Amino acid sequence: MALSQVLPGVHVFLDVDDLTEGRGAESVDASNVILVFCSASYFASTNCMRELLRAMWHDKPTIALLDYAVNKGGLSPAQVLSRLEETHPY
Repeated sequence: MALSQVLPGVHVFLDVDDLTEGRGAESVDASNVILVFCSASYFASTNCMRELLRAMWHDKPTIALLDYAVNKGGLSPAQVLSRLEETHPY
C-alpha cells in the first residue's frame, strides 16, 4: 500500500523516483523530515552524503532506517557509525 493512501495529504519525495539533476538541496530544504535508508550504497553516494549533511546543517529531523540484510546492502548500527565517521571524521 502506498504511503499516500495511508496518510492522505502527505507529500512524499523519494529521490530515486522524484529527483531531477541538481535538485537535491532544494528537496532537502523543502522537507520537514528526512528518512535515510542506511545501506552500503547510501554511504557510498556523494549526493546522498551531500543531502544528509545539508539536512544536518539545517537541523532537519532525521530518521535512520536500518536493514540488517547483508544481501540487500544492510548495515548494523556499528557499521553505520563507522561509515559516518569515514565520511566526516572529527
